[in-house]
Amino acid sequence: MTATIAPPSLSGQPPKQRPSVIETEGRHGEAHRHTDALRGLLRAARPHQWIKNATVLMIPGLGFYTLGVAGLVDALVACSAFCLASSSVYLLNDTLDREADRHHPVKRHRPIASGVVSPTLATVASGAAALTALALGFLVSPMLVAIIAAYLLLTASYSLGLKRLAWVDVAVLAAGFVLRVVAGAVAVGAAVPLLLLTAVFAGAAFVALGKRRSELVLLGDDASSHRSAMGTYRLRTIDAGLAATQAVAVVTFGLWVLALEFGPAGAGLALLGAAGFWEVLNAYRRRLMGGGGGDPTRELLANHTLLPGLLVVGLVAFSAGII
Repeated sequence: MTATIAPPSLSGQPPKQRPSVIETEGRHGEAHRHTDALRGLLRAARPHQWIKNATVLMIPGLGFYTLGVAGLVDALVACSAFCLASSSVYLLNDTLDREADRHHPVKRHRPIASGVVSPTLATVASGAAALTALALGFLVSPMLVAIIAAYLLLTASYSLGLKRLAWVDVAVLAAGFVLRVVAGAVAVGAAVPLLLLTAVFAGAAFVALGKRRSELVLLGDDASSHRSAMGTYRLRTIDAGLAATQAVAVVTFGLWVLALEFGPAGAGLALLGAAGFWEVLNAYRRRLMGGGGGDPTRELLANHTLLPGLLVVGLVAFSAGII
């Protein structure tokens, strides 16, 4: 059999060797892995959860008509900073929990637990997001930087150990929402109503308890093996906590509207707001009793009962801010 000899190139140099099929596939595979890692990193940052940071805009939204362009920009920068800060915390939490998450029926599909995103990449991204959040806060005011730092410290403490303490974990999560509201007020130099903060804390605690209930139902007797705090929770105590926090949230929200003292319409507006808030929380509670509610954000976006109630609450708060 006659061997085929490649003709010499015109430059006198030996002909370039074409990459083998194995080398080509290896490069393509590496490129796919990098792409998958970046996509996984974006999923791990949970941008769909950024809607929670709309609470930063709660106080600015009530007085938006007096803010001016500068105040509006400061409020949006504060909200953006909290979006990055919350993503930083999600990445840190999922990195620390990756081993436990691999044994969880739902969380095992998360990018870090499933191995799509390496712990090193997630840690670096978490640090970068936290530093960027602090830098954005500095553009507004040193006080906002302090609040963002407090939020990062609080939530990092949650990831490192506080989440293992029943009821403390719920209080920490609720406090995170209070810090968001305070951050929005600080960004625009507005006062922070105590009654409104109480309503926010109680409402956030209600949702956090709902998540614990959903997890307890999903995991059953194995709940404590995934998170030690779950061994302390019982359905009846969670249900009692849901009833208490729902009542506190609704009553304090109504009292806040009533305390604004803007005439005969005040009582009706307070009643309407309380009824709307009650329906929002009640709709989520019904989902919990039906076995759902594990992801409150997705429930909010998908549930047609939650949204109208939330719209009523928003309109009442908006009217209160204007009147």
